[in-house]
Amino acid sequence: MERTKHYERIRKSQALSDPSDQNRFAVTGHGGSLGVGGPATLIIRGREVFLCPDQENELLLDLYQCEASVVGQCLDVLDTSQGLGFSTRNPVLFSRLQEIVPNELSDELTAMAGILYQSKKNEKQLYWFLGIGFLALLFGGFFILKEVTRNAVDWIPIEVDQSIGASIHEEMLKEYEIIEDPILLEATSIIFDSLLPYLPIEGLKPNWTLVKNPQVNAYCLPGGSITIFTGLLENAESADEVAAVLAHELAHATERHGVRQVTQVVTTGLAIQLLVGDLGGVAVAGGEAAQSLLSNGYSRDHEREADSVGLQMLTAAGWDPLAMSRFFGRLADEGGQQPPAWFSTHPHPEERAQTIRDEVASGQITDRQDSMSAPEIDWNQVREALEKLK
Repeated sequence: MERTKHYERIRKSQALSDPSDQNRFAVTGHGGSLGVGGPATLIIRGREVFLCPDQENELLLDLYQCEASVVGQCLDVLDTSQGLGFSTRNPVLFSRLQEIVPNELSDELTAMAGILYQSKKNEKQLYWFLGIGFLALLFGGFFILKEVTRNAVDWIPIEVDQSIGASIHEEMLKEYEIIEDPILLEATSIIFDSLLPYLPIEGLKPNWTLVKNPQVNAYCLPGGSITIFTGLLENAESADEVAAVLAHELAHATERHGVRQVTQVVTTGLAIQLLVGDLGGVAVAGGEAAQSLLSNGYSRDHEREADSVGLQMLTAAGWDPLAMSRFFGRLADEGGQQPPAWFSTHPHPEERAQTIRDEVASGQITDRQDSMSAPEIDWNQVREALEKLK
C-alpha cells in the first residue's frame, strides 16, 4: 500500500494544463481505474512520466519498474510495480521516451521497436502479396469469363441474334430516307446475293437496306440486318469494292460478334456487380452495351476476324480479294487526319490492307473457286443513278 502511495501520486489537473503540446500524447492506458484499456493522456515533465486517465488525475509511472513489449501493432510500456501501462504507435513519443528513461528500459524500447518494425514490414509484404493475388484472381476470372461467354454464345439460337437485330434495325431506319431506285437496288442485290452461298454458318437469314447518306459507311446488326449508305457506293470504284465491304459486314453476323460483344459486357458487368454486392446495374449494363455497339462499333479483334472471314467469302464468290485492300488504302488516303466513319473503330487501314495482301500472297485463301466468276455489273450505270439522287 505504501509503495502504491509512493508511485501513484495523485495531482489535480496541474499537469493537464501544461501548455506544451510537445509533452502531451494521446495513448491507450490500461490498469488501475482504466481497466483493460481506455483513452488516456501521457505527459512528460522533465524525467517524469504521468499517465492521466481523465481530466482530474495523473498517475506517476516508475520508469525503473517499467518493461517494454509489443502488443498487436503497438509498443506497450507497463509499470510492473503498479500494474499501470500504456500502448502507443506514435514514433515521436517513442523518441521522447528514449531521451529520459533509464538505460535498461531504453534498450528494451529499442528492441521492441525493431520487432514492431519487422512485424509491420512483414504485414505490408503480406498485403502486397494478397493484393497481387487478388488482382491475379480477378483478372484471371475475367479471362475465364470471357472464354465462357464466347463458348456460351454458341448455345444461343441464331434466331435470338435475328430478333435483336431486326427490332433495332426497324427503329434506326426511321432516321433515314430509304432508296427505291431500281438500278441501285438491283446492283446491290446482285452483289449481296452472290455472297450468301458462302456464309460459314447455317440458319442465318441476312438482309440489307440501302439508305441515302453521303457517309462512306455500312453497318451490320446482330442477325445480319445490314444498312448500306449511298456514300459507300459513291466512293467505290467497282462492284468488287462494294462486295468487299458487304462480305466484311456479313462476317460480323456469321461470327455473331454483336451478341458476343453484348453478352460479354453484360456478364462482366454482372461479375463486378456481384463483387460489390449490387445487382441493380446489370440491366442498365445490357442497354448500354447495345447502345455502345451501335455508336462505337465492334472491337478491333472482331474487326480483324471479320476481315479474314469476309475475305474468304469474297474470294469464294469470285470477287477480286485485293479489292478490299485497295478500298481500305484509298479511303485512308482520302480521309487524311479524319478517316471515314467506317474506319472509326477498325484497325489502321494500312495494317488491314497489308494483312489482306499477305493472306492473298501466302495462299491462305483456301476457299477460292477458280471456276467461279463474279457477276458483271455496269458500274457506270450505277454512278449515273447515284448522280440523280443528288
